[in-house]
Amino acid sequence: MKTKTKTNSRKLPISRHLPLLLTLLMAVAMAALCMGPLRALLSWHEQQHLFRWTPAFVRELWAEPGGGRELAVSFVTQFFYVGWLGALVVALLAVALQVLVWRVMRLCRLRSLWFYPLSLIPSCLLFAYVLIPKSFREDASFREAVSYDYLVRTHQWDAILKKSRQREPLTTNAIWCTNYALAMHGQLCDSLFHYPQSGPDGLLYDARRVELLSLYSMSDIFFQIGMVNDAERMAFDAKQLLLHRNASGRLYRRLAECNIVNGDSAVAAKYLHMLSSTLFYKKWAERNRALIISPEKADTDPFYAERRRMRVRGDSLITPSLPHKLQALLSDCPDNRLASDYLLAYQLLRMDFQGVLDAELKAQRQKPRLAPWAVQECIIGNWVLTHPNDSFPVSLRQDVFQRTMQMMQLTQQTGDMLSAPLLADPYVHTYWHYFAVSQRKLKTRSPQ
Repeated sequence: MKTKTKTNSRKLPISRHLPLLLTLLMAVAMAALCMGPLRALLSWHEQQHLFRWTPAFVRELWAEPGGGRELAVSFVTQFFYVGWLGALVVALLAVALQVLVWRVMRLCRLRSLWFYPLSLIPSCLLFAYVLIPKSFREDASFREAVSYDYLVRTHQWDAILKKSRQREPLTTNAIWCTNYALAMHGQLCDSLFHYPQSGPDGLLYDARRVELLSLYSMSDIFFQIGMVNDAERMAFDAKQLLLHRNASGRLYRRLAECNIVNGDSAVAAKYLHMLSSTLFYKKWAERNRALIISPEKADTDPFYAERRRMRVRGDSLITPSLPHKLQALLSDCPDNRLASDYLLAYQLLRMDFQGVLDAELKAQRQKPRLAPWAVQECIIGNWVLTHPNDSFPVSLRQDVFQRTMQMMQLTQQTGDMLSAPLLADPYVHTYWHYFAVSQRKLKTRSPQ
């Protein structure tokens, strides 16, 4: 009898703390997932809802069909703007639901600790099927788009390049983001072919597509390059594509920025007014509202003054094609480095040898420099074939010249630019490997 009493006394402390340990384990696991693998997904949720701390907003949304649900969702997702805070909110909501379920179970006389793990199931199901949508669970392309969009939003250029190196992108959106990260590092025309490329469309596009996540990312890219009207159009299209007339703090911020750059203070004020009643965009909105109250401040603000200097004058619809837009940017602002790099990269991806040479010579007239790595590869190979007795029109690196000539010699020996010796480093990461792959694709697609 004494032995039995001692055994029970040893088990009691463990059984007493087991429910608390299970609850804490669930909360910590959810918080860790939200701050790690699901951080980009929380950002995706946040940028599709906007909660405004005004009675008028609450009344208006509550009066709409399904407004109560949207009110609750937008209230919760606003905290996802800050990673750790979003994770904490998710964990607390899961714990609150689990405690409520356990109390209901106790009222139903399911009080044994053996039933306690069952109280965690509703929280786990909501986490798995509400926070994590079906498209994210089952569609690898959607997961990739969400991840790259978050990295663009947070300016994590190194993380984008690392991700693209580790796993070949599945979507054109990921290639856009990879090239953008290269451009922001000043390596676009040096390392362009170290990463998968899908042709000119993998660099930029002319705002004719309607994928929501693509519009978010591309609006950021076009705004940074200086195509402010295109960036504004993409942000507005993305806003129109949001479900249930939702709003987006990220898109409102972009629309406000575009209108401040273009000098349209009335429209910018509308978006800033809405953002000023939010929790996490308020400080930014109030700081920028001062710029439109005193327009001369925007001319001296480093951020807006630089973008006003670089932007395309007039509506970019007048010059609808990408190279014309980039050339228009360079005509108005010859030192726009991003526009210059993108124009060179576009000519490379189009396999326009003369265009590459002309663009590089023009860039060198503006500022003497050594041509980027991929540009040198393109010029060397084409010049040797078309001007064998003439000196090269640009200065060359010796290592680039030797590698390109070796590749041409191997091609001549094997009769195929995609023969086995040319499918390994360093040749596989060159302009001429991209050229060979593109030519083979064109022959495959052409009718017999």
